[in-house]
Amino acid sequence: MSVEISPSILGVEQRKVREGLSLLGSRVREVHVDVMDGVFVKNNTLVEFHPRRLEWIKNDLNVHLMVEKPGFFFERYWRARTITFHVETRGVEENLKKLKKNKGLALNPETPVERLYDYIDDVDEFLVMGVHPGFGGQRFIESVLKKIEKLRRETSKRIAVDGGVNAENAGRIVKAGADVLVVGSALFKGNVLQSFESIRRSGGL
Repeated sequence: MSVEISPSILGVEQRKVREGLSLLGSRVREVHVDVMDGVFVKNNTLVEFHPRRLEWIKNDLNVHLMVEKPGFFFERYWRARTITFHVETRGVEENLKKLKKNKGLALNPETPVERLYDYIDDVDEFLVMGVHPGFGGQRFIESVLKKIEKLRRETSKRIAVDGGVNAENAGRIVKAGADVLVVGSALFKGNVLQSFESIRRSGGL
C-alpha cells in the first residue's frame, strides 16, 4: 500500500489553501478537514468548515469529526468520501452502523490503542492523533509511534497519523506503519511544493 500525504487545512487561510492545492495538483488525492464543536475539543470550526465553504475543493474530503455527537453531522457532510470520528465518543457501534460512507475511527494520544481493536472489521481506516486534538502547530508526541506499531500488527487497514507531522519525523512515522501522513502547518507555512517534497523524501514516499 503506497503512503499518501493528506493536507490538513485547519488554521490555514483559504487563499493559501487554494494556492497550495492548485500547486500540488494530482500529488494530493485527499484533503483533511477538522470539524470541531467546541465541546469534544476546545476549538470550534463549525462555521469555518461549514459544507458550503468546502464546495470549491475538488479533491476527496476526509472529514474528521472532533465532536461529542458525530452522528448528528453525517448527513451535513454528505460530499465527504470518508468521515472519521473518535472512539472516545459515545455510541461508536451505533454510529458505525449509521454511517454509509468510508468509515474512519480516530484515537487520541492518551487513549489505549487496544480500544480500536474491536472495530477492525467495521471500519475502512484508522486515524491516530499525534497531538492532543483541537489546534494545529503542536509538537508530535513520540510515544504515539508505539501505538501505530501496535495497531499495524493487528490490521492491514489504512492508518493515518494526524498532528505534528513534518519532514523531521515523517520517516519514523511511516516506518511505524502509517499509510497516510496528515500534514497542516508544516506544509503550508512556507513554500508548499518544497515542503511537500521534503516530507515526501523524509517518509521515503
